[in-house]
Amino acid sequence: MRMWIKKIIVGLAALIPCYARAEGDYPVGDRMSMWDDPYIVGSYRHFGEIYPSRPVPASGEVSVLPRGDQITDFEYTLRGTQRSMDDYFERARTTGLIVLKDGKIVYEHYGFGADEHALLTSQSVAKSITSTLVGFAIGEGLIGSV
Repeated sequence: MRMWIKKIIVGLAALIPCYARAEGDYPVGDRMSMWDDPYIVGSYRHFGEIYPSRPVPASGEVSVLPRGDQITDFEYTLRGTQRSMDDYFERARTTGLIVLKDGKIVYEHYGFGADEHALLTSQSVAKSITSTLVGFAIGEGLIGSV
């Protein structure tokens, strides 16, 4: 086979999104397909491979969050039907949720093959946390104004 044909084949293969599925993993799309089924769950885990990214090193030793009294078996009502949080997590495709109370972990849930070591993008969550921290800093007089 001619060398230029091999190069074209290899080049085209590199453009095809990674649809292979490792055990316990989900297919990963590209910039166009990542927002659709079946790629959204796997693509969020590989966001840094789909979009430009760079690692941000920890500035020092990581603080370990202590565990508090665990919240268990909470439910909610939707359209007159009692549902569990597991129902919600499945419907909303929640990959991870952590609840802190008084600086302690009182609830932690992971789904879709994720665990406490999974890398996920926070998107708007980071903005919410940052604005909350700025509000606290203003309230404590650490920031004069914004």
